[in-house]
Amino acid sequence: MIKRSLAIITAAILLLAGCGKQYQDLESYIDGNEKYGEEINEVAGAENIDVAIEGNTMTLTYDFGEMDDYDFEIYSSVLESMGDEMGKEMIEVIDDIESEAHLTGVTVKVVFTGNGKTIWEKEYVNDED
Repeated sequence: MIKRSLAIITAAILLLAGCGKQYQDLESYIDGNEKYGEEINEVAGAENIDVAIEGNTMTLTYDFGEMDDYDFEIYSSVLESMGDEMGKEMIEVIDDIESEAHLTGVTVKVVFTGNGKTIWEKEYVNDED
């Protein structure tokens, strides 16, 4: 679910990336290209994801809604193992965004919530910048 969603959102960010204009950060890059914001919101709505871009950080929040304590613990455990597994892919996504948008220091933060609480979250940063 998250890999597919992130790939779609990343593709939306990269659609017009070759425009040549230099931007200060990811937020100004998206703000400077109204089409990006519209496409990201469209994809996010279809995938039930809240996407927030502030500075150089893109935060993807998935809300599972109401769940019992048992499910909360199970999701937490599964997401913890999944997060480590997808680290390499997240770094590739960050590399793509940085390369196409001519930026450095981009962070992708993934957050899963349920019962109004954070189940799991992780920030991915390309340490090779």
